[in-house]
Amino acid sequence: MELTGLSVEEAIGKSLVHDLVHKESEEAVDKLLFRALGGEEDRDVEIKLKTFGTEQHKKAVFLVVNACSSKDYTNNIVGVCFVGQDVTSQKVVMDKFIHIQGDYKAIVHSPSPLIPPIFASDENTCCSEWNTAMEKLTGWSREDIIGKMLVGEIFGSFCRLQGPDSITKFTILLHNAIGGQDTEKFPFSFFDQNGKNVQALLTVNKRNPEATGKELAIEAQLAN
Repeated sequence: MELTGLSVEEAIGKSLVHDLVHKESEEAVDKLLFRALGGEEDRDVEIKLKTFGTEQHKKAVFLVVNACSSKDYTNNIVGVCFVGQDVTSQKVVMDKFIHIQGDYKAIVHSPSPLIPPIFASDENTCCSEWNTAMEKLTGWSREDIIGKMLVGEIFGSFCRLQGPDSITKFTILLHNAIGGQDTEKFPFSFFDQNGKNVQALLTVNKRNPEATGKELAIEAQLAN
C-alpha cells in the first residue's frame, strides 16, 4: 500500500502479471513465476510496478526482488512470494543521469544521497572517474584512485576481492562493456579501506563521450 497506493483488499484477486506490473516487466515477472513454481528461485531481478490512487504521481515503483517458492506441509510448491528492495529513487536519478547532456561532473560528484556510487574506466581499464559516493563507500579518495588500473590495482589491492575468480569475472564485465555489452545488477563484493566487506550490485554501461564531455569507455554504478 505504502509504495504503490493499492490496498491489500484491492490487490487480492488481481493478476500480478497483467494488472500490477508495467508492460515492460510482464515477461520478466511471468518468467520469475514460472521458474519459482518449478522450484527455481531467481535473485536480484528488477521489476517495474504500476502505481494507484494517492501514489499515481510517482508513475512507477522499481523493485529489485528475489523470488521464493512457497511450499505446503508435504513440500509441494503451492505459490510464489517476492522479497524485494525499493530502488525507485536511485532508478529515477540514474535515468536522468544516463540521458543527461549537461553538467556531467556536477551530477556525478553531487553529495546528494540519491547519487549512487559511480566509477568509470577508459578503454585501457584505467579509472577515469570516482565520485563522492564511491569515496564514502570504499574509504579511498578520488586522488588515491584516478589513473590507476581498475583490475588488480584498485579492485584487488586497494579494495580487495574474494579470490582470483572474482577478479576474472570483474575483468570480463569491464571488457564486455567496452565492447558494448552492458551488465545489470551483477552481485559484487569487496573489502573497503577498513577491511569491511561491502556487498553490492554492479551495473556496467558503455557511455557516449558526447554526453560526458570526456573520452570515457564505461561507467559502473553500485547499489548496496
